[in-house]
Amino acid sequence: MERSALVIWTVIVFCWALPWISAAELPPGEKTFQRTDQLVGLEVRGPQGEKIGVIRDLIIDLTDGSVTFAALSVGGILGLGDKIHIVPWKALTASPQVDFLSLAADREKMAGEPKRSAEMTDDEYYREVYLFYGVTPSQRPAAGKPERR
Repeated sequence: MERSALVIWTVIVFCWALPWISAAELPPGEKTFQRTDQLVGLEVRGPQGEKIGVIRDLIIDLTDGSVTFAALSVGGILGLGDKIHIVPWKALTASPQVDFLSLAADREKMAGEPKRSAEMTDDEYYREVYLFYGVTPSQRPAAGKPERR
C-alpha cells in the first residue's frame, strides 16, 4: 500500500512540474505552439525577404493531428485571381516573433511545383510536393481511416 501511494504522489508531482520543466528547456521568447487562427493570413517570405504570399489554410493529418501542409495563396488581389500552392509545413520556418513565415523558395521556383493529375493518389501527390521542396515526409501510420473516439 505504501509503495502504490509513493508511485501516485510521484506521478502527481511530475505532472504538476512538467509545464515548468518543458518551458525551461526553450530558448527565451521562442514559441512552439500557435493558434491556427493566428497562422491563417500570416505572410510568407522568400529567401531574400520578399513577400511570396499568405497562408490561406492548414492541412492536418487526421491520423496524428499534426499540421502537414499549408495552403499558400500567391498573387491576386483580395483573394481574387490568386493561385493556391500546397507547401509542406516542414518547409516553412517561423520568425522569432511569429509575425511571418519563411520559405526557401521564391515565386519562380514555385511555378515549377508538381501539378496534381486525376490519376495521382493523395499520397503520390504529397510525396512529389515533399520532394519538390526538399523536405522529408513525416512518418505516417499504415493507411486507413482514423479511429473515432
